[in-house]
Amino acid sequence: MPKVGKNMGNRFDVIIVGGGIIGASIAYELTQTFPEVQYLLIEKESQLGQENTAKSAACFRSAFSSTVNIKATRHTIEKLKAISNKRDIGLRTSGYLWMLGLPQLNKLQSVFEKIAGSGVDVTYLGPDRLAQKVPGLMIEPPSEGKKEFEGYINDPNLLPEPDFARFFKKVSSDRISVDTIAGGYFCGDCGFLEPSDLVDFLRSEIRRSKNGRTRTDTEVMEITYEHGRVEGVKLRNDERILADKVVVAAGIWSNKLLAPHDLHVDAHPVMRQFFHIELSGESCALSDIPMVIFPGGAFMRSSPEGLMVGYAHHNEDGVERSSGRRSIYHSGLRFYLDLYLPGFQNLRSPNYVWGHYHTTPDDAPIIVNRDDGLATVCGCSGSGIMKAHYLGYLEAHALSGCIDRLPPEDKENLALMTNERFAKDEDGDYLDKSKWITEELVL
Repeated sequence: MPKVGKNMGNRFDVIIVGGGIIGASIAYELTQTFPEVQYLLIEKESQLGQENTAKSAACFRSAFSSTVNIKATRHTIEKLKAISNKRDIGLRTSGYLWMLGLPQLNKLQSVFEKIAGSGVDVTYLGPDRLAQKVPGLMIEPPSEGKKEFEGYINDPNLLPEPDFARFFKKVSSDRISVDTIAGGYFCGDCGFLEPSDLVDFLRSEIRRSKNGRTRTDTEVMEITYEHGRVEGVKLRNDERILADKVVVAAGIWSNKLLAPHDLHVDAHPVMRQFFHIELSGESCALSDIPMVIFPGGAFMRSSPEGLMVGYAHHNEDGVERSSGRRSIYHSGLRFYLDLYLPGFQNLRSPNYVWGHYHTTPDDAPIIVNRDDGLATVCGCSGSGIMKAHYLGYLEAHALSGCIDRLPPEDKENLALMTNERFAKDEDGDYLDKSKWITEELVL
């Protein structure tokens, strides 16, 4: 356990680098459970939660296939509901609705049965019941398809977004269409919240605490060492802050700080975009829909603006070269959705946001706590908000030297989430995929 009770000057027990939902949740759990641990939360932006947390769809679900992800989301959802009883964080339990074409239904039926068997509230819905959940839904899109993509039929690489090829099927020499919806699944204990309100709550709790401090507009340039152990961090202005332990919770930027110390987490950025859609006329009936996942992976949910339509670019990663593109909606996504919701292509999208998932090979988080005082929590694979409090709870115990206090299941999950499960041989091949936390229900 680290030395505790240091003065709150320029030395701390723990420094948390990254003030998004993961870093803020670690800080919150330290405040709630380990008030003797003096910590500093550092964020490079002017406020906590301004980067990918603010650009998130902020949805939550307990429907996962792996026991680790199920426990992480159940724990976090319980915490979110408790917080919403204290503060309005815009939490709405609207449910998740997976709409599946026949190939997807055949592939995922056993997965959803497994999820239901774990105690998650999941119900199969036939096409007619799905149509009741989504006003105006076209279960069987026009077989003749659309001509908007006429120039791309024979060369998917010419699509406005090459990844769109997974949405469509060719129905003639110049037309494409989409899968008929064969069935789907509804999970009731799911929904969304307002991420800025959640972060505001965490910030206020941290500021009220006696053991935590925050510094914004502060960029950590490197983690410093002395005699083979973490000494603290060095800031952009060359200021040094000392600590016994440093935990990096900087999402897609984590490896920049970790790599110089022989720690490279196996997670990469995947760009995703959300388009805000204004509803008018008959489309206003969509304002009260659940979170809807269409065949192919595009999704939508209600929002204060009307609708939020989301899409993850699985064929495009990297940080520097990825940027949002309005054309993704105007030149493609709206025509795809129009096949299921006739008239959708005429709806206006006044603005959009884009950011990144931090995705691991098995779509489960990474937690590392080294003996030299270096730690990281990252790789949440697009589900940071719905797992943050569980990850914060586990990491707070690890940072405080109190892993033995964890229940056996949580202790085991902490061990399973290590980056070592992605160890590779000299040829770059994974040594043992049986150690992966395989998740079968990924958007």
